[in-house]
Amino acid sequence: MVEIINRNTARFVGRNILINDYSGHPFPFELSQLLSKKNRIIHSYAQYFETPKANFGKKLQGKNLKIVPININKKFKKDNFLLRRSMDLNYGKKIIDLIKKNNPDIVICAQLPLDPLYKIINYCQKNKIKTIFWMQDIYSFAISKILNKKIPLLGTLIGKYYFYLEKKCEDKSDKIIVISPDYKRFIDTKNLSKTSVIENWSPIIKPNKQKIKYFKKKYNPKNKFCFMYSGTLGYKHNPNLFIKLAEQFPNSIILISSKGKFADKIKQISKRKFKNIKIIDWVKYENLSSFLSIANTLIVTLEKDASTFSVPSKIYAYLTIEKPILGLMPIENLGSKIINKAKTKKLLSDGSFFCSYNDF
Repeated sequence: MVEIINRNTARFVGRNILINDYSGHPFPFELSQLLSKKNRIIHSYAQYFETPKANFGKKLQGKNLKIVPININKKFKKDNFLLRRSMDLNYGKKIIDLIKKNNPDIVICAQLPLDPLYKIINYCQKNKIKTIFWMQDIYSFAISKILNKKIPLLGTLIGKYYFYLEKKCEDKSDKIIVISPDYKRFIDTKNLSKTSVIENWSPIIKPNKQKIKYFKKKYNPKNKFCFMYSGTLGYKHNPNLFIKLAEQFPNSIILISSKGKFADKIKQISKRKFKNIKIIDWVKYENLSSFLSIANTLIVTLEKDASTFSVPSKIYAYLTIEKPILGLMPIENLGSKIINKAKTKKLLSDGSFFCSYNDF
């Protein structure tokens, strides 16, 4: 993957580049580190957004790489649409302030909600700053599915607005990067010439034997069959599937590394009824490969109403460990297709399971 990135960024030499990755994931930060060898990079991310982050240690900053976490002085509420939109617009203003202060040649936007993304791209276009729209999902499609379920009539209208906004972001961007050829059929024909496909990846950190031993002793001392999930939990991840898994495999341990409202909900249920579910905080990325290595099977979940193009980034981290993967997600989802192509052992299910330990 590093070779692919180098090939696609060969022209980037001596540039001032702002990479704005809303989620703070490890792979965009690895891109920043690679580009900083020949360019001056500012890497920004939403510190308040609850998701596992890359290792943004001060030691990783240098002459050509500056890390800027963006914070909003409000508690992040993922399921409050109006409050989240207000926070996202505030985030967009802070990014524009960062652009004004640093005057980059290129702004790369990854995983941004559409409201701040449009504001940023629009500002850059007016000020002759090149922009790259790094699409990680067909966001309008995802928003429509979620809101149509919650508020049917109003959800349809809001979905149409975001479809319009997403197309405007495509039109105004100088370059579009999509993570799969499947996305191309949703890109307007007039924008296909400026669209490239670069699949996501996961930075490879080799598991450490001592750390594996430590995690096993701490979280699975009885050496039970271990199902593991690591990452965010929200509506689209269908947390109830973990309860079903605990019922079907009572002699196993279901180890979940997450935090937030849904992790707390599972924790409350497991305390009352399922002693084989353990919820722990997110594991730091530099320790993640060692932590994942203690699992017998790694879990990916997606609700059937999640976007067909939503690809959980944990899939790429899981594939570097080469452990069996249980994908509890729609078969037509792009993430399912990626798992299916992998050489590792896998089982894809709609959530009804009907499987046994022998399947793994």
